[in-house]
Amino acid sequence: MKQFLFSLLLLCGLAASALGQVDIRINQIGPYIDLARNVTWGNGPGGIGNNYILTPTNPDQGVCLYINNGSATNESANIVYAITGDQALNTYTGNTTAWSVASQTISDVRVPAHSVVSNYVKLTGTARLTIAINSSGSSGVTPASAFVVLTNSGGCGFSANPPAVPLRIFAGTSFQLTQSYVASACVTNPTAGQMIVALQSTASGIRAFYLDRVWISSSAAGEVDFVKLSSLGTTPTSVTIFNPSMGAGIGSALLAKTEPYVADPTIGSVVYRRNLAAGSTTDIDLSGFYQRNITGALGLVGVSTPAGITGLICAEIQWSENN
Repeated sequence: MKQFLFSLLLLCGLAASALGQVDIRINQIGPYIDLARNVTWGNGPGGIGNNYILTPTNPDQGVCLYINNGSATNESANIVYAITGDQALNTYTGNTTAWSVASQTISDVRVPAHSVVSNYVKLTGTARLTIAINSSGSSGVTPASAFVVLTNSGGCGFSANPPAVPLRIFAGTSFQLTQSYVASACVTNPTAGQMIVALQSTASGIRAFYLDRVWISSSAAGEVDFVKLSSLGTTPTSVTIFNPSMGAGIGSALLAKTEPYVADPTIGSVVYRRNLAAGSTTDIDLSGFYQRNITGALGLVGVSTPAGITGLICAEIQWSENN
């Protein structure tokens, strides 16, 4: 009888593991919540990849998600935030139509070995929240942990630092110090690694620039990256930089470029990756990203496609520069 029960439990465990992500209801009420502690990088029971269902502390809730990678390998995951106004809703798997997706899928969140990454979203009108983590890792890799801090501070940061002033406000009210700029471009049927729009400098000693926001739209489904560049690329097409100043604006110290390049810029690192549905638009708040000392002609940031997309991709970068 004991052998039979042991076999039954083993089969049930194997069946649960084969299902992948499962719903895990979190009974803790914030602001500090453990989603998973010292689990594997797999999906399903015993892994970090699951659907965590929790109750926010108030209807307008900021969520700071920390993912810890204690292993010796680089890992990654996709994250979806889903919300509902039904406080009695307790299932996500097989019931996703009862939830509203609060953000685009945050694809390929990369967590280097022995490090922590954080992600902040602000949710409005929320009775229940699901954080669905889909790990790209293995159940043989440990440890992984995920924690949540419920806060409306506007981000995951250090209290010792002064709060960041949103650049949309800063640029709009401080033109004696800064000028705001916009550059946008569209590319049809971009291939892997192509630049939709990119910013570059041309010389040392130009004024500092402060990123504000990037908007990306796509007529077809696919992934789009906001990237840091480590080279200029060669002979690209120029993009007009627009200064929204109502008065006599000051020209930008940067250049905006788009396809076709003879040789595309080298991507130093992917800062954000977005998985866009067909006909969708997304924006990324870049407040806090800046370049103070430019040491020569170099590529700075851009929007690119990690894989080819058959469709029209458009991107707009907004930033400010000190005079």
